[in-house]
Amino acid sequence: MRRKLIEADVIECVLGLGPNLFYNSPMEACVVICRTNKPTDRKGRILFINAINLVTRERAQSFLTEDHIERIVAAHREFKEEPGFTRVVTVDEIRKQDSNINIPLYVVNTEYHRTGIRSSGGSLEGIFAGWLDGAENVRACISAVLATGMSSQPLPDPDKLKVVMPAWLDRTKWQRLRFDQMAENIRETGQPTPEDSSTYIGLEHLDTDSLHVRRWGSGADLKGQKLKMRKGDILFARRNAYLRRVAIAPHDGFFSAHGMILRAKPDVVLPEFLPFFMMSDKFMNRAVEISVGSLSPTINWTTLQLQEFELPPLDQQRCIADILWALDEVQRHYDNVNRALQHTRISSVEEHFAVAALKGQKQPLEHVANISYGITLGGYRSSLPQTRPYLRVANVLRERVDLKDIKTINCTEDETTKFALMNGDVLVVEGHASVEEIGRAAVWQAELPEMLHQNHLIRVRCSNTLLPDYLNLYINSAGGQSYIRSRAKSSSGLNT
Repeated sequence: MRRKLIEADVIECVLGLGPNLFYNSPMEACVVICRTNKPTDRKGRILFINAINLVTRERAQSFLTEDHIERIVAAHREFKEEPGFTRVVTVDEIRKQDSNINIPLYVVNTEYHRTGIRSSGGSLEGIFAGWLDGAENVRACISAVLATGMSSQPLPDPDKLKVVMPAWLDRTKWQRLRFDQMAENIRETGQPTPEDSSTYIGLEHLDTDSLHVRRWGSGADLKGQKLKMRKGDILFARRNAYLRRVAIAPHDGFFSAHGMILRAKPDVVLPEFLPFFMMSDKFMNRAVEISVGSLSPTINWTTLQLQEFELPPLDQQRCIADILWALDEVQRHYDNVNRALQHTRISSVEEHFAVAALKGQKQPLEHVANISYGITLGGYRSSLPQTRPYLRVANVLRERVDLKDIKTINCTEDETTKFALMNGDVLVVEGHASVEEIGRAAVWQAELPEMLHQNHLIRVRCSNTLLPDYLNLYINSAGGQSYIRSRAKSSSGLNT
């Protein structure tokens, strides 16, 4: 049907609208405007309007304002290109995209991003300098843990570091190819048996920015058809591409039907190079742009296969792959060291508090700290004079505070003082949907000024006889978690 409408030249405009505009549908919307008698200057051309960002949301309702409507109508009336908002595309160009009218193929709204995938923008010198600084810190930390000095060669001076591109890296020899010229999409499916559950790999088993699958298996029998994978295949999570999940299959078996299995075409791209290429910002940003749907944006092979990318010749691919695999090996060893240090830290903390419990070294928290709840929410607050940022349960993770999404609240002058956080305050989550998360805690380090806390966060302000970091360690330890859960009223509340 779509192809016939395009060939008949009756599609005049494809309009993309933002999510939640239609009742009981949270998805983004697409409006296709058809006209059997198009004006002469519009024949053989289609206007694409990417208005995904033109959404206003108030009181749990999303809608288009008058200004939004006027901008869309004006764009359709003028039938001109506006970077990041509209583009006029010929029917011939659409044919080359296999008659696909997915809007991001032709116009990407620069104001709307599903993800923060971006190039670091840093120089190689800066990246290596940061790596050397991190290596020095790792050495110092290990020496502190082991209480011994580490004998090793001195690291290079970052200030004297200069990166020179190798002579073999010649971009003039790179060629632009469609993705289906580089890789084959493997669509072989099958019905797993109960025995296959132990080796099954789902999207949840793929880690962001890691080519290695470290866990697999399903606790229940698998239902429905799954993709058949072979050891060495590239596993790509085509759903929620912004999570950057690409990995190499560690064994034969079955992979999620919400993923994609790819194999390199060795005459064009080396199998050891393709996984790194797919992890690049160039590939991932384009993958996000061509994803469709708002709840779980998904990539379709019919669209992905038509995307074009610059590809080095095989000899350069081999050199690049050798370097990247060497760096991957370094990263793997770093991860192993990090896990070992984390295990050592946890073991030391647990041993300390276990010994303290056996010695009966206990004291009520209220004797050495001030404990209080935070500010309550409510519609009546819209008219209050003061506005302050505040922390919610979502901001307080275990042993750290996440400041990515900070809300504000209107309050009285007295409340700005009563519920204000001070450097060193310990924040404890009152309740959570998961019983494992009840009582998780973090120390506030005064990263932002004038911060308040919500009533579902318990603020503990320690006296000079109790260190906040020590209390935080205990609350987040296995013994502390067990103690808190044993006194919780339910999975959503905590007695203090």
